[in-house]
Amino acid sequence: YPRSGYIISKYFFFIVIYFIFLIHGFCYTSGCYFFRFLESRYDITLFEPPSEYLTVARMVTIANDNVFNVLVDQTQMESILLIGSDSLARRMMAENPPKNVYKGFTKNGDEVFAKTGDQVYRFYANHRYQKSVILTSTRTASIRTLNDQITKTEDELRNNRASLAKVQKNRQKIEGDLTTEMQQRNQELQCLRIDEVRRRSLQKRLDAARFEGSVDGQVMNLVSSLNQYRREKEKLIQSENVLQEQLTSSRELLHDTEMIRREKIREIRENENELKKRESDLEECRSEIDKMNNYENEYRQKLSKLEIHINDLQEKVKTLNEKLEKMKNEAREFVTDVPPDFTSLPDTAEAEERYRKLERRIQSAQESLEGTIVSEEALGALQNDYERLQKKYISAKQVVLELKKRLKLRNEKFLEVRNLTAERLSELYGGLMSIRNFKGSLIISHEERAIYIMAGTQKNQEINQAALLQRYRGKGNLQDLRGLSGGERTYTSACFVMALWQAMGTPIRCMDEFDVFLDLNNRKIVMELFADLATRQYPSYQFIFFTPQGVADFACRDRVQLFEMPKIRK
Repeated sequence: YPRSGYIISKYFFFIVIYFIFLIHGFCYTSGCYFFRFLESRYDITLFEPPSEYLTVARMVTIANDNVFNVLVDQTQMESILLIGSDSLARRMMAENPPKNVYKGFTKNGDEVFAKTGDQVYRFYANHRYQKSVILTSTRTASIRTLNDQITKTEDELRNNRASLAKVQKNRQKIEGDLTTEMQQRNQELQCLRIDEVRRRSLQKRLDAARFEGSVDGQVMNLVSSLNQYRREKEKLIQSENVLQEQLTSSRELLHDTEMIRREKIREIRENENELKKRESDLEECRSEIDKMNNYENEYRQKLSKLEIHINDLQEKVKTLNEKLEKMKNEAREFVTDVPPDFTSLPDTAEAEERYRKLERRIQSAQESLEGTIVSEEALGALQNDYERLQKKYISAKQVVLELKKRLKLRNEKFLEVRNLTAERLSELYGGLMSIRNFKGSLIISHEERAIYIMAGTQKNQEINQAALLQRYRGKGNLQDLRGLSGGERTYTSACFVMALWQAMGTPIRCMDEFDVFLDLNNRKIVMELFADLATRQYPSYQFIFFTPQGVADFACRDRVQLFEMPKIRK
């Protein structure tokens, strides 16, 4: 007998296998199974819990009906709940499980079976490692990894956006080609209809001419014209078929492009969600780092207090050791194995005086020890505490050294950023001065904390920077530009302020009465520069300008608001 089962989709195949078994002497057909897939998916509304509960079937999206039916048959996913917490799962499944519920899963991966008539309540906890954990034990490495993932996600997002732009561009091009082809097709169909009308009219004229017995030459001309029109009609029909095929292929290409565009949009949304998730995780990491920094500061304060306490204890131990050594030496002087010589004994008054002196010394020693007697056990415990605190001091010292290294690195980076900012400030100032064919540069001395402004007009193009620097060294910012007029000095100052604005990232920028000493030409140039700087180069910053003169020319500009103060009544 065959030891295998057979899956059969039609009854005809079952008859064939049955006769094959009979020919070979087998009478075994119990291993044959029929199967048949439904044309539509199961109706599981009667077997689902109430609508306020989340199930696996309600959360997943399955396009294939056969796959949906197989999952329903094998897993009963319409009866599996998704529960938020373990406590809610225990309480729900043990006390009052919902209708048509078989089991459930929690966010931690725990599995719980509902208490029903044919099964008991069970809860299986998940002890496996959760792969959704992002942070690791090393916070610095986790932040670096998270930043790399964010950078990678941003790169993918930019690539997907570029691909989406290309796909949209191709889609627009295909739509334009399709529209052009449709217009050509409509024109050709219109020509075809016109030719058909002309053919019918010629056919009628030909029939009428033959019926009336007109001239044979006219009939032949009409017949040749008719044949020519028929050939043109066939060509137009062929061109129509070609255009129809091109239209079909264009529609298919447009459909594929639309599918690709939707896929790219979905990927972009997923990347944006992933980026938001990474940013939230990064914010959590930063908050954790801030907490660790606070703990570190508290630990430093405690460590400084412990160092002070250790120093005090060391001084006390040193004093006690000195006193102990001194007392031992005195005891050695007074203790001896030789019998006393009574002839050399002092008088009673002198002995009593020495006794009183020793009592006073003992009393002063006890007062210095605050009434406590330091034993060897206490001294050993004190030494153990000292060693333990010394170890803590060494570990804290290592932390301080690491922080000093980081501070040194930050100072080095600060010097680089400071020098680059100074160079950029000088370049921006020179570029703004060149708008009016002026020459200008800046010398920034960080040691003297001074900025030397150098400017030259059309009459004085060459500037002796060394002489000017020697002249104004040690006087702070340059305040005396005597070689320039009032308007030129104001223009130079405005260029310097604008260069500072562009070099520094301040969100709010203000200027007051900057155009008081400017002539009309310089004022117009400065106002145009300020307007372009505020509206075009830095539209996200806030610029506030106060001027006593009129600014009605700028009312028509976008992103510019004018506020005029009322005149003061005398």
